[in-house]
Amino acid sequence: MQRKYTLGMLSLLSLVAFQANALAATSNQEMAAIAKIISLSKNIPAGDATFSVVYDPNSAESKADLESLKGLIGAGYKAPKHNFKLEEIPVSNIGSVSSKIIFMTEGLSAGDQAKALDKGVANQALTVTTSIPYVQSGNCVLGVDVGDNVNILMNGASYAKSKLDFDAAFKFMIKEI
Repeated sequence: MQRKYTLGMLSLLSLVAFQANALAATSNQEMAAIAKIISLSKNIPAGDATFSVVYDPNSAESKADLESLKGLIGAGYKAPKHNFKLEEIPVSNIGSVSSKIIFMTEGLSAGDQAKALDKGVANQALTVTTSIPYVQSGNCVLGVDVGDNVNILMNGASYAKSKLDFDAAFKFMIKEI
């Protein structure tokens, strides 16, 4: 009886862990929305663009999100005005980011989110995520979540600090908090 219970609990825990990792993955629809928004940026020149993905190697959620992005971007992701090349940035190397796009994976601590935002502000780079709470807490400029509907959220204070500039159509696509 104890063995069946233990086996059942292990199965349940494995399922929950798998579900959490599945939820952490950035979807193709979210990537497409992010690409469209980036095409409206006046700070990210058209053509090849480095898509720096900040992740925590100690977080299963973060690593799962990184893997989903690697699957989506591969050797290059053709966006409306850009061709994204993925760059993996462990949280310990945030200071080395030099690109104009900084993507924050799920599973980052609030401190690491703030460091990534600070680097984005210093680089006049767009910080973006699919984790809406990062944006709500003021640690990221833009969040994209495509679930039942498309939710594009911008933190006004973080946006102002970043000194980013977008085409007028940008304001019609986002909800500012």
